[in-house]
Amino acid sequence: MHIRAAVVVASNRAAAGVYDDLTGPLLVDFLRSLEFAVGDPVVVPDGPPVGAAISAAVADGARVVLTTGGTGLTPTDRTPEQTRALLDFEVPGIGEAIRAYGARFWRSLALGVPVVVANALVWQRSSDNLLLAVLPLTAVLISISYVIPVGLVNGVPVRSKRGAVAYLVAVVIFLPVPLFVAVFILPGLAWLALLGLTIPAILVEGLGVRAALRRGLALARADFVHVLGGLATLALVLIISQFSLYFVLREYADNTRMIAAALASLVVSPVVFLGSALLYVDQEARLRSREERREE
Repeated sequence: MHIRAAVVVASNRAAAGVYDDLTGPLLVDFLRSLEFAVGDPVVVPDGPPVGAAISAAVADGARVVLTTGGTGLTPTDRTPEQTRALLDFEVPGIGEAIRAYGARFWRSLALGVPVVVANALVWQRSSDNLLLAVLPLTAVLISISYVIPVGLVNGVPVRSKRGAVAYLVAVVIFLPVPLFVAVFILPGLAWLALLGLTIPAILVEGLGVRAALRRGLALARADFVHVLGGLATLALVLIISQFSLYFVLREYADNTRMIAAALASLVVSPVVFLGSALLYVDQEARLRSREERREE
């Protein structure tokens, strides 16, 4: 049974028939490629009609609702507000990751380069034996894209002994992740949620490997569901955003599919690594607050 989804487009002019909306059909095609059951996009004016359309989609059985448009600075651009009023639980880390991306755009954009190289290595290897040989190299590359944003977010230099140790530990932690993900993505995310906070414990707090491992586990246990949910949400954002951008580049630019996919990875993947780095800040504050309450 396919999961039901819906796409809501907020645009005064598209709703009035001034021009045809092009973004909504791209999102619908993307969701259908993932085997979601989704109808045509619903195009509504900005403001309250967006909230009404989201509510109607949920009432109709949609488990996933994607919105596009209505996020500008004019008085009627109210999609975030209309969406927020309907949420049971908001995940603010994604917005924080996007803001961190914008504040350090060029340095953050570089985080996508190792991802592009890792993807290229995998795409070029069709044989299963060769693919298994390449997977350790992807761990080496992806570790770079995680350690650097940990330093960026926390204001800690990575060109140091701490940075080198954190990177080596990151490689070890990331090594089995591609194998987990090859079976199902959730075990890989659970592994990273449990052990991934060891890396900022080394880089930011200056702990040794054993002490950092204990510290990372303590940080994860402070709210494991939050860490796992945060990583899962970031992964979902990566998949949706990357595929959406891929379709746009493929349709409207003179690029091959490989180049479009590489550009999509380059632009979107830094959000995931910055968001993952911010999880440490969040969990450290949670654990510290819990310890302070115990002392009281």
